[in-house]
Amino acid sequence: PGYRTNPTCPAGQQPPLMQGQKAPQIFGLCTLPGPCLPEVYHPLGPLLLPAAYDYLCRIKPLKMKTNREEILQSAMRLFMSMNYERVSLQMVTEAVGLTKTGIFNYYASKQELFVAVADRYLFNAQDPEKKYAACDGTLSDFIDKYIRGVAQTMEYIVRIGRVEGDAVTGKHINSAYINLFQQVLFYYPGGKQRLHELMKKEYCCWREAVRGAILSGEVREDVDPEEAAALFRQVFVGMSYEM
Repeated sequence: PGYRTNPTCPAGQQPPLMQGQKAPQIFGLCTLPGPCLPEVYHPLGPLLLPAAYDYLCRIKPLKMKTNREEILQSAMRLFMSMNYERVSLQMVTEAVGLTKTGIFNYYASKQELFVAVADRYLFNAQDPEKKYAACDGTLSDFIDKYIRGVAQTMEYIVRIGRVEGDAVTGKHINSAYINLFQQVLFYYPGGKQRLHELMKKEYCCWREAVRGAILSGEVREDVDPEEAAALFRQVFVGMSYEM
């Protein structure tokens, strides 16, 4: 009785508090020193004093230091919602709470920032090897995994972009994302070639899936793998990507 230990501490590291022993005070809370996180103690059991609790609830949490990921997310939302020419580094700094010169510690120019955004949320996110899981060898399973991967990728884009419903500052999320694709053609160095390589890589995945289905007898032998792969992709993404 009267012996209290912190249940969150590893075995052998619980500092004891005997009946009547006075514990250190922090903001009116009885705490114990030691290698573990402090916990409120009282002879009758843990007790959080009401006054101290009210005080802690009123403390405004400190803003975490801006990091590269936060900058990329804010920049992505801006580039998706408006054209590259209209986005300024000043807009990004205001969105993340940096000083006007602070962003140069991360990116030397708007183009460098745009390239980083496209690399992260377009080329990396849309990489077929990362977008969907390996299938069991059948075309039907490939289609299921592909659709699931596309859905998860877009859910990720929506979540990172902090989009509510289906709008990005008045735009449909798909329209806003395609807007990012289109900007890569003009403002990303070598962007047209990189997009072409990305589309070709995905097309090859479809072609090989169709070829495997032909060999296994899942689909007819007279099906052209090239045409079938092109049709599947065009039906799914629409010609807007190709055009």
